[in-house]
Amino acid sequence: MAEKKRIVWIDQFKGIGFIFVILGHLSINKVFKSWIYSFHMPLFFFATGMTMNLEKINKTSFKDYFLTHAKRMLIPYLWMQMLSFCLRETAVIIKGKGEVPVLQYLLGIVTGNNNLVGSPSNPLYYVLVLFVAEIVIWAVVKLCKANKTAVSLVTLLILPIGLILTKRDMVWHINCVPTAIFFIMIGNLMMDFYKTNR
Repeated sequence: MAEKKRIVWIDQFKGIGFIFVILGHLSINKVFKSWIYSFHMPLFFFATGMTMNLEKINKTSFKDYFLTHAKRMLIPYLWMQMLSFCLRETAVIIKGKGEVPVLQYLLGIVTGNNNLVGSPSNPLYYVLVLFVAEIVIWAVVKLCKANKTAVSLVTLLILPIGLILTKRDMVWHINCVPTAIFFIMIGNLMMDFYKTNR
């Protein structure tokens, strides 16, 4: 079986995004931090859309699609959260006191939103939002039979839901999913434009 060839410049694009994430978290300057936070997460959703193939999604069963994305996203999410939990608990043993009770920390991992449960479980929220967004995209693509115009129209129709819910705190940051889907589809359309005009 032929190996899929990676598009190097998309990986480089994501690499630049990672640098901005680090700079945003390290930045003391509020204006610079605010500027980075205005685009660094949408940039990753945009990059996801650049590699998305609607025809392939349309031919994939829900079970296969769900399991593939769960293995790619949810399992690494749980591994990273449990590693973080173990390191924090080790620090608690050394220091003698913990910031967050164990059950609260574990509940934070399950809810994926530290605004709902006071827990340091938020840094990987992007993975959960992307997972849910990809599942919703599967449903939209199936509903629209992979017609890009119809998929784009549905994406525009669900965007206001994300804008209305933007200030709400929900499990797995589901309130961010419509906006994530919008950026994923923009990335997908831009990639089509690039392929047509390169």
